[in-house]
This record gives sequence, structure tokens and C-alpha cells, in this order.
Amino acid sequence: MTTTNTHEEPRGGDELSYARRGTPRRAALATVAGACVHLYLQVQMLLGLPNFSFHRFKWFVPRDQLSYLSIAVNIANGHSGSTEPFTETGVSHYPRLYYVVMGLLSRTTGVDPVVMWWLMGLTVQFLLACFVGWALYTMTRLWWAAVLAPLPFLVGTFAGVLHHTYFASTPPPGARVMWGPFALLYALNGGAAGISLAACAILGLLMVGWNGFPPRATLLAATFAAVCAGIVGNMQTYSFIGLCYVLIYATGLYGLQSASSRHRRLLTATSVLLLAAVLLSGTFLAAHVGPLPVFVLGLLPALPGYLVVCRLTSWRLLWVSLLAGVLALPTMVDTMRGLAQGDPFLVYRQASTANTNGAFGIPFGDFVLHGGVAILLVLILVLVPHAKGRLIRSVALGAFLAWALLSSNDHWGPAQEPNRFWIDEFMLVLVVCFPLLAAVAVDTVRRGWHRPRKALAAVVSVALVLWVVAAGASAKDWLIFNGEAKAKGISWWPSPRSEAIAAVVSHMPPDGMVVSDRCTDLLSLKVITGARVASYNYGLAWPDNHIEITSVLRGREFRYLDPEVLHSAGVGYLLTDSNCKMSANSKGHLRLLTSKHYAAGDRQGTLRLWEIIE
Repeated sequence: MTTTNTHEEPRGGDELSYARRGTPRRAALATVAGACVHLYLQVQMLLGLPNFSFHRFKWFVPRDQLSYLSIAVNIANGHSGSTEPFTETGVSHYPRLYYVVMGLLSRTTGVDPVVMWWLMGLTVQFLLACFVGWALYTMTRLWWAAVLAPLPFLVGTFAGVLHHTYFASTPPPGARVMWGPFALLYALNGGAAGISLAACAILGLLMVGWNGFPPRATLLAATFAAVCAGIVGNMQTYSFIGLCYVLIYATGLYGLQSASSRHRRLLTATSVLLLAAVLLSGTFLAAHVGPLPVFVLGLLPALPGYLVVCRLTSWRLLWVSLLAGVLALPTMVDTMRGLAQGDPFLVYRQASTANTNGAFGIPFGDFVLHGGVAILLVLILVLVPHAKGRLIRSVALGAFLAWALLSSNDHWGPAQEPNRFWIDEFMLVLVVCFPLLAAVAVDTVRRGWHRPRKALAAVVSVALVLWVVAAGASAKDWLIFNGEAKAKGISWWPSPRSEAIAAVVSHMPPDGMVVSDRCTDLLSLKVITGARVASYNYGLAWPDNHIEITSVLRGREFRYLDPEVLHSAGVGYLLTDSNCKMSANSKGHLRLLTSKHYAAGDRQGTLRLWEIIE
């Protein structure tokens, strides 16, 4: 008997030890599997297209996406990324780090910028899905839970159920648009990458907090979050502001709960008074100092609790926060310098977003209705007792406060595209809080059905079922989006016609600027050839002579190209397609440089490059 026990105990211990060692391995495999499923869901609607290739560009909000891609194309061709991307004149203050890196990688490796767009976007999203999956495992201790990582990205705004579309909008039609994370991430642009890194930063800190904030791991996670914040600050301004609000408000709430009972009421009252002061004075301050400083002032209500956590961490938190600020400085300083110098685009941009008379605001009813899944998620986390209650409440409420404040910023001061903030913060609430919801569900199953918590467990179970039903109903948006994304498809290039365009335009001198007739899209022309093109995105950056370029574009729409206007705009070349009629007033002012015939399926024609002469 003793001998048997002697042999059995080590074997049992070995099996237990093996199980403990094996669980993280299984969790790692489940995490990778869940991330791969997420990537597949991002591209599956396009894979069945007969001409699909990673050399083809997603046709989704194409004007904006092609404008961003043009920055990478310029860098890949050895040009500057600090100018307006189409004409390559003027100055661009747009946060462009993501596209600069994309262009540099494309130039170094020789990979097509469009392919690099796919590679970088999908890589960042793979990283995000891995963070979500590992957070699910960390908080539930169930290795297979990591496979559920794609689920929060499928949540919608009930637009499919209510309006049979994938996005919700309020009158006037199209002014305020809200959609789920699936549409935000689908574009694979710098905004999608920025919000993905923001979520990774928060999840990293959350996982460390779940394990009790061990000093070394906490410092590592905080440094990672600071680096992510600095990178995002140079990639996408709204994602950076949203990340800062979630991190600082969650920290502030955690600090208030961690303060001694003697100081807690005073600190809480101070935070409430600061919040009231910001809400009441923000509009007045924005009119005098501009919207960016008011965004900073919007963080003041979190300051009392934030200082408590600074003291608890021996002020390491302050140094990490300063690191994030320093890393984000380049774009911030560039923007502030441009505003101080009266850059016409920045002045226009700031005024145009502030003077929309609520056109981009989110009414309270729409905020609640279309954000219902995220709001229910926050309510469950805040109201349900849990062993990690302080951490859960801080993160859930911090994310919700950031979402509510930023998506209503037109009411309290900055007035900078609240609908864009609504979309970004909606995703952050869902992605960051979903692992917490899973942890609450598992805790309810494991311990809740034992007295005296039986009634509470029943309430929690009902709430969880309601959330699953609501999330499932909202996912109809994702199904509709799949069909519309497939219908919009991908770019017509590369094709025999795009190859002919590139060959013809290559005869133009490097410093020349070209305009095309209406048969060729100007934005696509830029990406195909890398040449200077007479076009620009009005909301991204302005060229030096944007008034003259605007006149050229207006004349192009009516097939009227005035040689004098073209010369004043710096346009020296015209690309025509034999399928389009040439402007009658241009005759006698053009000299043919080269031409090339193309045949693409049922369409064929001749492309000609003309030099414009006086």
C-alpha cells in the first residue's frame, strides 16, 4: 500500500504538473487560432471575387483611403511625405507615421505599397486579436476561451435590424454615421491600426492588473502602453485622444477607490466639481484657446485619482506618462506650430469642424440605442460584485466616461467630429470589456450557484443572456456589411489599362504635374504612377495653389480645361483616353508626347499623354 502510494503520488503530481504546463501552450495555440479566424473574417468576403489579389486595393471609402495610400506611395518612390500627397506641394500636418513606415518598408523590400498596406494592416489586427485572446485566457483561466477573441469585433449598432444597413445615421441623412468595429477595422488604414494599438495598450495593463500588479510586469506593461500611446499620437489624432482618455479616467477611478476612506469623499467631490467646470466652461475656452487645449482640460476630472495612483506607485506612473507625452510630441508640436503660423488648412479644418451647428453630433437617444450592446456590457460589469471589482469597475467606467465625453464634445467645447470619436470609443469599450464580461460569466458558473449567492447568480445569468441576445441581434450589421463590401469589391488595377497608364505617364518629367480626363480617376492615377497629380483631399492637406487646383478640378468635371488655368495651377500635362471626348477649348494648346493602346476585357482604347503649351 505504501509502495503503491509512493509510486502513484509522483505520477499524479507529474500529471498535474504536465496539465499546468500544457494549459498555457494550449492557450497560446487557441490565441493564434482565434487571431487567424479574425483575419479570415476581415477578408473572407473578398476571397471569392474572381480577380482577387493582394495587389488590389479595397474599395471602401476610397477617397480617404487612396489619399492615405498616396503618402506611402510618395515615400516608396523616394519623395517627401511632408507635403500634400497628390500635388506634392504645400505642407501636410496630418499624423502620417504609419504611412511613412509603410512607404519605407515598401521601398526597402521592393514590395508594392498596396501589398504592404494589406500586410501591415493585417499584422496589427493579428496582434490585437492575440491580445484579446490572451486576455480571455488570463481572466477566465480557460485555455479555449482565447478562441472567442473575434466575437467583440462583430458587434453592431442594430442598424441591420432597424434600417437594413450596416451603419446607423440620424437626420439629416448621412450627417452622423455610426458603425461597429468590423467596418472601422476593415479599411486597414492608420486609423484602424491606431485604435488597434490603443486597445493592445489597455489590455496589456488590464492583464497585469488581473494578476495583482506585480512590480516588474506592471512597469513593463506601463512602458509598453506609453510607447503605444506615443506611436498612436503620430499615427492618428483621434485614436490618441481616445486612448489617453480611457487610460487616465480608468486610472483616476482606480485611484479614487484606492484612497483612504478619510480622503475618498473629498477627492471624489473634487473630481465632480472639476467635471462640472469643464462641461460648463469648455465651449468658452475653446473659442479662445482652440479645441486641442480643451481636450487636455477634459482630463482634469481624473487628476485627483490619478495623483493617488502616482503616489502608490512611487511616482513611476508620472514618469511613464511623461514618456508617452514625449514620444507623441513630434506631431503635436508640428500641429501647434502650424496653427500658430496660421496655416490655412489647419485654420479651415479647426473652424469647419467647430462650426457645423451640431451636424456631426450624436443625440442622446441615438447614443443609447445604437450603443446599446456596449452600454449593457458596462452596466453588467459595474453592478455585479466580483473578486476583482475595483479593477473591473475602474476600466469599465473609465472606458464609458471616455466614450460619453468624447462623443459629446460638441456640447462641452472642442466640437471636433464627435461621431468619429463615437465609433472609436465604441470599439474600445467592446474590445477592452469583453474579456471582463467573460470573467464575470465564468465566475458566476464556478461559484455563483452556491448559497448565499444563488439569487445574485440568477440575476447575473439573466443579464448575460440578455447581452448575448443583444450582441447576436446587432451582428446582423456585420452580415449586411459583408455583402456590401463584396459588392464594392476591389480596385480595377493592376490591369492592362493601368499598365498602359504607367507606361505613358513615365514619359513625363519627374517634376511635371498631370491631370486626366474623366475616364481616369485622379486618385487611382496617383497610386498607379506615383506622379504628381492635380488633385487633393480637401480634409487632409492643401497644396500651395489649392484655389487654382480647385478650378482645374471643377473644369474637369464639365470637360472644360482652360490652358491658362492649368498653367497657373502648375499643371503641364494631360492624360486622355480615346473613350472620353477631349475638351474643345484645349485644341491648339496640346502637343502629343506619347500614346499606347490597351485592351482590358470588353474595353479597349488608346491612352495619350499631351504636353500643355501656351
